[in-house]
Amino acid sequence: MGFSGRLEDGALVGAPAPERIDRCLVLFHGYLGRVDSRAEAPGSEAGAECARRVLVRAYRRWGPRLSEHLSGQFAAAIYDESERRLFLVRDRLGVCPLFYSAVGPVVSFATHLADLISGLTALREDEEYFADYLASGQPASDRTPYTTVKRLLPGEVLRIGEAGELRLTSSPFLPSGATVEADDDELADRFRELLRDAVADACRPRSGRLGAELSGGLDSSSVACVATAIGRPLEAVSVVYPLSATADEREWMWEVIRQEDLPWHQVDGDRRTPYAALPDVPLGEPTPYATWFSLQEAQRRLYERRGIDVVLTGMGGDAVLWGDSPTPYQLADRLLGLEPTGLVGELRRWRTSFPARRSLLYWLLRGAGGPLVRFFGDRRIAAQAALPDWLSRSFVQRMDLIERSRCRRAPRCETPGGQAFLETLWDLSLLIGSSREQYLRNVDFRHPLLDYRLVRFMSAIPWRLRFTPREDRVLQRRALCGVLPEPVRLRTDKAGPQQVWERGLKENTDVVSSLVERPRIVAAGYVDAERWDRAVRQARYGRTQSQRHFEAALELEIWLRSREA
Repeated sequence: MGFSGRLEDGALVGAPAPERIDRCLVLFHGYLGRVDSRAEAPGSEAGAECARRVLVRAYRRWGPRLSEHLSGQFAAAIYDESERRLFLVRDRLGVCPLFYSAVGPVVSFATHLADLISGLTALREDEEYFADYLASGQPASDRTPYTTVKRLLPGEVLRIGEAGELRLTSSPFLPSGATVEADDDELADRFRELLRDAVADACRPRSGRLGAELSGGLDSSSVACVATAIGRPLEAVSVVYPLSATADEREWMWEVIRQEDLPWHQVDGDRRTPYAALPDVPLGEPTPYATWFSLQEAQRRLYERRGIDVVLTGMGGDAVLWGDSPTPYQLADRLLGLEPTGLVGELRRWRTSFPARRSLLYWLLRGAGGPLVRFFGDRRIAAQAALPDWLSRSFVQRMDLIERSRCRRAPRCETPGGQAFLETLWDLSLLIGSSREQYLRNVDFRHPLLDYRLVRFMSAIPWRLRFTPREDRVLQRRALCGVLPEPVRLRTDKAGPQQVWERGLKENTDVVSSLVERPRIVAAGYVDAERWDRAVRQARYGRTQSQRHFEAALELEIWLRSREA
């Protein structure tokens, strides 16, 4: 899966070999959905070959702005032989990653960072990237671990001219729009239509079978049930935790399996805990999936054995569909808009209806005052956790990690509520670029809940249909009545892998000990040796100052060691 290429002396070479279409050489990864009719949309069963032709027609009509007229999740390289120009382009939400390097007259690029750096020499590590990673817990900008390699950000198009000059342009990540005005039933119908289209597009077949991740939550269940409803045969794949009470979701998974009569393959996550094994494949950059390598290997073998080459996921559902206990930033929107009556009414509703009783002052500060101050201060809207004390104080000061952890990185939005939504999506798009596809190369993971049309719609629905003090995912739950099993549709909790993560640290002593023996992150000056040793011992018993930062440090340690190998 994916592609890599190089432009040198006006000649494009790539792996796989680029296809010539209408005086263009094209490399393509991903899938296209329904597109503007002027680009002649592919049929419902169109594959990658047809997608490339649609891509070229879109390029001929709209040039660098072609992604504004295409739906789907893709990365592409288009070399115009007549103009002797190369265009690198991604989908607008940046779901499919694309990296590039321009050194002298040579421009190299790839969808997998490891593929790109394998052909480069004299790579120097970028300390700015490491500072961002330790401050944010994930990639935070166009930087990569290498000074001469960049990632294409969501909506960006890179143009490389005949003389090797680079020009970067971008489309709006998620343009602000007015709230959709319609009654609740009409909005529910529109949601079902958009979700159906997003899932149908993501089901476009390749040569193998279609799989779907099923975790037991509303998002993966929604994708699986809608795919089955539109007649797409699929096989469900679940990671199960029979020995971990706080992570066991089999009860909810079974509701979907029973309703849809799906083939069901289970991977025992209790036998493949974090840190059970370290990656034995090249790593382009630090990634959360490095700590779960043993589990990734088990899934890879399952997909290979079953001939599954496309897997649908529920990734992005918490962000797009307003789940995971969102904060009422609409209070800040009310305050910004000088709507005192509406603000007071909302405050009273949250004080009286939220399950954990809080004062008016609490909600005023949490949902309105604090977010509005951060909005005008050009900070991230969500309050950020304090940096852990095991980070080297000199490194924190020299690289200004506190500012890095707080500053806004996503494009600017008009309101605090819109800004918070945008920031969550932006972080997600950058995180996907360092995803498990580094390992599972023969599987195309597709994320229909990150379909641009669905995301745009969900960003514009009225707040009452996003969440209330007592209910999240309001529109999703109402629209999928009769589609989801009722116990799943109405559930209000979700198990997580915290217990498994803690057990992995305790049980896999050999691997964890090897990571804290002469730590590379200490040698590099990023972490204080004594405090880091204490933090690792405490983490084995579920005590961390900030789990997100702790995991990021271990991910960076794993990556630094893989570089040595």
